Amino acid sequence: MFLGYVRGYSASQTGLAIFSTGAASLLGVPVYIALARRMDLRWLMMFGLASFGLAMWGYSFITNDWGGDELLLPQALRGFPQVFAVAPAVTLGLGSLPLERLKYASGLYNMMRNLGGAVSIAGFDRQTVEQFLYREARLADEGDYDAWEALWTDDALYWVPVDGEGGDPQRQMSVVYDNRSRISTRLKQLRTGKRYAQAPPSNLRRLLSNIEFLGGIENSSGGTDLEVGANFLAIESRARGTHLWGGRTTYRIRRDDDGLRLAFKKVVLVDNDRPLSTLGFLI
Repeated sequence: MFLGYVRGYSASQTGLAIFSTGAASLLGVPVYIALARRMDLRWLMMFGLASFGLAMWGYSFITNDWGGDELLLPQALRGFPQVFAVAPAVTLGLGSLPLERLKYASGLYNMMRNLGGAVSIAGFDRQTVEQFLYREARLADEGDYDAWEALWTDDALYWVPVDGEGGDPQRQMSVVYDNRSRISTRLKQLRTGKRYAQAPPSNLRRLLSNIEFLGGIENSSGGTDLEVGANFLAIESRARGTHLWGGRTTYRIRRDDDGLRLAFKKVVLVDNDRPLSTLGFLI
């Protein structure tokens, strides 16, 4: 997700960049099999978990300039010991069961493993999510920049591409491509009242419809963000006339101790393949 939405990698570029994880995992399997015949599985599991923790520490230095070269070592450290962390847990948990009970235990194990993501998504009830989206739209329409900015997570990304879904935002022009710092800078400009594309400010109202829960997306902290899609129609009124803006917005919503937060927003305008009028407001 980082390579796709922050670096703007294509699917093939992302696959090549993270290939080291799969390669390291394959290399770890025969090593684990050999050691499992000679060592206590608990020591192997400790090694796997410690290596995984070391890999996560390596990711703590990540910046938005990281690519495949910088990710090589952390991914190898994550991939190679993966079997050391997972296989002993399964063997220790299920290995002592009689054969006739093993198939039921295996099914229960798989169900519980998959249940975590499902429970995370189920924690987002539709009414609460819809009210959050309506509030985000209202704050943007009314220019309540402090409250709107407070909705975003620290690792947020706000993207308005051109030419359909957009290509690599690092290499191609976007209408907006802001990380959390740039979102703050954009709002500081709007607060000065000297952003002349918005002097005087536009009168805005937007409608949201066709709100869909698209599934769960793993975030950088290991939790699950809810991905939501919605159609929108924004009505902008200003001295030069009235303009209609329409399109499809993809949100990623995260739950924390303070409630719902916005981690990602991508706005695909229906006419973004043609020259656009000045877009000086929060779309």
